Amino acid sequence: MDAVSEWIYRALLGLVGVCVGSLLNVIIYRVPLILQGNAPRRVSLWFPGSFCPRCEKALMPGDNIPLVSWIILRGRCRWCREPISRQYPATEAMTMLLTLLTASLLPAGPLLVAAVLLGWWLLALALIDGMHFLLPDCLTLSLLWLGLLCHLGGIVPSVTLAQGVAGAATGYSVFRGLAWIYKSLSGEEGLGRGDAKLLAAGGVWLGWQALPAVLLLASLGGLMTFTVARLWLRRPLSAPVPFGPALSIAIWLLFIWQNR
Repeated sequence: MDAVSEWIYRALLGLVGVCVGSLLNVIIYRVPLILQGNAPRRVSLWFPGSFCPRCEKALMPGDNIPLVSWIILRGRCRWCREPISRQYPATEAMTMLLTLLTASLLPAGPLLVAAVLLGWWLLALALIDGMHFLLPDCLTLSLLWLGLLCHLGGIVPSVTLAQGVAGAATGYSVFRGLAWIYKSLSGEEGLGRGDAKLLAAGGVWLGWQALPAVLLLASLGGLMTFTVARLWLRRPLSAPVPFGPALSIAIWLLFIWQNR
């Protein structure tokens, strides 16, 4: 691939990434509202169109251009002039960068497509859990099935279908076992079923052999998050820390490492 073709390839990937980031914003905002019953009005993923969460007025088509619209509007709603959360451009930028990073680490082909989809799913899960302490079944279980489909198609060379199925069963069982032990010792729920389902999905993509490394990396990430929350953000020791973001990062890193 010559320099011009390479530039066009990267530009198209970045454009796809930022547009998908806009879609992820819809998922990240609406799925928790739907599941928790806190929506300001009747909403689904597809209806109504994008609207301001404060004044509830529909956005104009020009207000939905990823990254650009937020900058043009100076981070405020066109109608009520209330601030638009920085989460929206941040998510779009992160999705674009994640897409470009994945493409720089893996060759073009079906495996790259699978890796990019995995990254998008994990990013959505990490952000939802980080904000709402929630890992929706619609995302964790669909990620699990997507991994199985990739194995059926022979897209992921590092893991067989049998290893993926064993990884799902082992991941869920191990995490639920740890949750039971934690509750028995502390009398409190500390590890949710959503985390177990996410680990099961990770087991499908990585195989059962990678689960110890996933748990080790995720635990280190969770410890770092707890330390930052305690020392920098001054949160109390009893404040809960979501495990989904660390688990998502660990799954993505190991998948890239296994398939490079």
